[in-house]
Amino acid sequence: FVHRMKMTVQRPEGSKDVEMTFYRSTEYGTRRDSFYNGELITQLYVGKDVDRSVELIPSQKKYIKAVFTEAQLKEITEKNDPKAIVKEFMCCKQYKELGRKTINGIEVEGIEVDNDQFGAILFEKGKGCLWAAVDTDLPVLIELEGSSAGGSVQMSLTLDGFNWAPGLKAEDFDPNIPPDYTVMAEVDMSGSIEAVIKGLQGFAKMTQGKYPSNLDLMTAGKEISEAYGALRESQGRDNQDPPTQEEMEDMLTIQGACVFYGKLIKEDKDVVYYGDKVTPQDADMVLMRWKISDEQYRVIFGNLTTRDVSQDELAELEGQPLEQ
Repeated sequence: FVHRMKMTVQRPEGSKDVEMTFYRSTEYGTRRDSFYNGELITQLYVGKDVDRSVELIPSQKKYIKAVFTEAQLKEITEKNDPKAIVKEFMCCKQYKELGRKTINGIEVEGIEVDNDQFGAILFEKGKGCLWAAVDTDLPVLIELEGSSAGGSVQMSLTLDGFNWAPGLKAEDFDPNIPPDYTVMAEVDMSGSIEAVIKGLQGFAKMTQGKYPSNLDLMTAGKEISEAYGALRESQGRDNQDPPTQEEMEDMLTIQGACVFYGKLIKEDKDVVYYGDKVTPQDADMVLMRWKISDEQYRVIFGNLTTRDVSQDELAELEGQPLEQ
């Protein structure tokens, strides 16, 4: 099927609207075309049964290659997938019934969900409304909104324009990279511990010794974007000067850590992240921890070393007793 999505991000310095068209096929994969002010800015291709994606940036004649695990690739491709979003709505035990109305000539029925875990990968706190056709149960309109970075960043997503019989073909999902395009970045976002640590390392390098204050995508993206802007200004580079391949890779790899963190929240792994307090100089302090069994936790320390510890050891490291 094919659908549209409009994303609006509001920051203290202003707001930005991006419109996207998604092409989704169980046979061929996923494609996303993004537009800003009516101009095509990126095309993302994720083929079926592959462990990587290709994103074309036409204005710069460049492309980005990213490698994932199968599970993480599924998580990423489903992040804005109506199937996964509807499932998240329907798994919520508490919701508000919105009754019936007509949208674009279609009779629909809606529900609203508002809780701290809704949209955990995207937001610190999110809520949403789902409107589905009464006669088919298929979604007609999905509206999501949430906040990040302590409320300083607001984002809303609107999914509509669903076409359930678009006649998609294999060539619709072939990136067909032009011969004059060059690689902007190659990143490993596989969600392994090594990839998560590399993402945190790249972030700390770009921000001169800080970790993301929170591991949701909006907060981490805002903070590393600001750090890159400050770095570019300190070097006397033009605002339009594109990042180097190394800089782009440092900025992108943190996304893998964010998706990994969001997955741990959804799996109820008792994950806690202390990036707002812990820096690389706090070598022995707990930066992040999560449950790996009934008796053990995995810990990433401030110096990005890792260790598996018992509940008692973790309580001692964190300086407070764990709730049983």
